[in-house]
Amino acid sequence: MVTDLPIYMSDVLKFNVNENGVWSSVPYICMWIVSMSSGWFCDWLIMKQYMTVTFARKFFTTVASIGPGIFIIAASYAGCDRALVVALFTIAMGFMGTFYCGMKVNALDLSPNYGGTLMAIVNGIGAITGIITPYLAGALTGNHTLGEWRLVFWISLGVFVVTNIIYVLFASGEEQWWNRIDDPNFKRGIENGNMEPLKEENGDTKH
Repeated sequence: MVTDLPIYMSDVLKFNVNENGVWSSVPYICMWIVSMSSGWFCDWLIMKQYMTVTFARKFFTTVASIGPGIFIIAASYAGCDRALVVALFTIAMGFMGTFYCGMKVNALDLSPNYGGTLMAIVNGIGAITGIITPYLAGALTGNHTLGEWRLVFWISLGVFVVTNIIYVLFASGEEQWWNRIDDPNFKRGIENGNMEPLKEENGDTKH
């Protein structure tokens, strides 16, 4: 979406440079609004105990995967109706805003102490798509036709679905044991066969 949306608007919708800049930005404005509001909503659901942290991360990640996938496919079947296509892309990017309260903050759930390192690993691997996607889109849209772009969007939907299934099956919102591996009390707990933090005599957890 980041690299190819402006190209699609130029190739298929025939926007000029100025129009392309304006209309390509609209979906991201929507995504920004949704990311802020969904973040608050997600926190509220967790605090009210309507959702566990793990379920909230999986739920909002699923919304951010399936929603955009469906609406970019719909946009590809909307032909050259500029208003409708921009509206569908805007809705798609709006759904994508829920990624931030889904998998984007998940590193802090897993390991507050190593959240920066974990995020660097995740984003570093994810950035590989930024290398592959432009080449793939260019190879598949040599004639700049709507049908070629439709194939690109179907591939995108497939990637959304497969990766979301993997996330739903294996993701966790719980702190991982290695988050406190440098804590002396935690090390003694491991030696005693206990993965939980040791407690002082008054019952308070030692950190």
